[in-house]
Amino acid sequence: MKFIACLSLLLAYTLSWAQEVDYNRIILPPEAEGIEPVERLVQLAWQNYPDNEIVQRQAVIAKKNVSLSKWSWLDNLTASGNLNEFTISPPEGTDDNFNNFFPRYNFGARISLDILNTPTRVRVAKEELNIAQAEVNKQKLQIRAIVYRLHEEYKIAKQMYEIQSQSSEDSYTMYTLAEQNFREGEIGVEEYTKAGELYNAEKIKLIRAESNLVLARVNIEELIGVSLSAVIDD
Repeated sequence: MKFIACLSLLLAYTLSWAQEVDYNRIILPPEAEGIEPVERLVQLAWQNYPDNEIVQRQAVIAKKNVSLSKWSWLDNLTASGNLNEFTISPPEGTDDNFNNFFPRYNFGARISLDILNTPTRVRVAKEELNIAQAEVNKQKLQIRAIVYRLHEEYKIAKQMYEIQSQSSEDSYTMYTLAEQNFREGEIGVEEYTKAGELYNAEKIKLIRAESNLVLARVNIEELIGVSLSAVIDD
C-alpha cells in the first residue's frame, strides 16, 4: 500500500515537472471575456509598457537575421567580364586569324571559401532567434508577476487607508468630546492634551496611508499607461 502511494506521488511529481508553459496564455488575448480586473491590468501592461515592445522588436530582428544568413552565401560569389577591344578593332597589319586565338569576350567567376561558413551562420542566427523569443517569454512572465504584486500592494494600501480613515474619524470624535468636556470643566488639561496628541498622531498615520495608496496607484499606472480608475472600480 505504501509502495502504491509512493508511486502515485512520484507519477504526479513527474507529470507536473513535465508540463510546459503555454506562453501564449500568459497574457490573455484582448478579445477574452469575463476576465478578472487584474488580468485586464496585465493585458494593458503588456500592450503599453515600452520594455515589452523592445523585446518583441528584437525578436523580429532576430527572425529577419535568420533569413539574411541563409542568403549570405551569395556574398561569396564574384563574377567578372570584359570586352577585348583588340578583337573588335585589331591593329593594322594584324593577321586575319587573330580572333581565333583571342576571344572577343572574357568572363570569370570566383567563389570564396568563406561560403563554407554559411551553415554555421544560419545556426548562430537561429540560436539568436531562440534567445530573443525566450526573452519575450521571460518578459511576459515578469510583467504578469509584477502586475499581480503591485495590484496586491494596492489592495492592501487601500484597505489600510480605509481603516486609518475610520480610526482618524474616531480620534477626532474623541478629541471634540474632550474639548467640550474641558470647556465645561469635566476634565483637566492633561487629559485634554492627551486627546489632542492622539488625534494628531492618527492624522499623521492617515497622511502616510494616503501617500502609500497614491504611490501604489502610480506604480500600477506606470505599467498600464492609463488611469487605474478607467480599468477597475476602486
